[in-house]
Amino acid sequence: NMYKEAKKCLTRFEEEAMSLRGSFLLGRAEFFLKNYENAKRHLVRARSKVASSGGGDETDVENAREIDVWLARAMFAQNPRDAAPLKIYERVLKEDPNHGMAIVQYANVAVERGRGKEAIPHVLQTLILCSKSKNIDKELLSDTQKLFAKIMAKPGMVESLMAQISQAAQSPPALGYLANVCKENGVLDACRDLLRRSLKISSIEEGSLLNLSLGYMHVLELTL
Repeated sequence: NMYKEAKKCLTRFEEEAMSLRGSFLLGRAEFFLKNYENAKRHLVRARSKVASSGGGDETDVENAREIDVWLARAMFAQNPRDAAPLKIYERVLKEDPNHGMAIVQYANVAVERGRGKEAIPHVLQTLILCSKSKNIDKELLSDTQKLFAKIMAKPGMVESLMAQISQAAQSPPALGYLANVCKENGVLDACRDLLRRSLKISSIEEGSLLNLSLGYMHVLELTL
């Protein structure tokens, strides 16, 4: 009986591993383990199962996009010079302009290829999407914040940021939030610059002004 139960469990596991969900989860696991070739193999199998199911309803379409984005991530991680990941992200974003992971990964490719300025609006868009979402994707938010800080760490990027965002987005709370993202990710020079700018345009509202001033003083202490 014990062996029968063991065989039953193994069979169930094998069937699950070959399913769409199992293939997708295995692909993600292999990606995080940096086994990119294995990740691609599992994700391609998952993608084929979406295609074989007909791919007609909205759930299938969403599944296909999600798998495609993870496949592009594995392809880029394995070969940063591969042109295919960008094409996949562009196709997904053409179908769904608000696909958060596709936006941030598209921006990540741009950053890795030295095109940080181009990535800024995409990263900001994802931060906005995350802030408006009822069910925040913590992994996506964390990845986006890290990428934003990585961009701001480059010389001249704060100036590029200010040139690209609207006047409305240059409010003290918004700049304070972006400064805090930089601070949490160890990019203190950009944090200090953004806090200085937010203080410069702050009105005499004690709550806002006090919080920004304290934040600015703390960053100054850290960088002295």
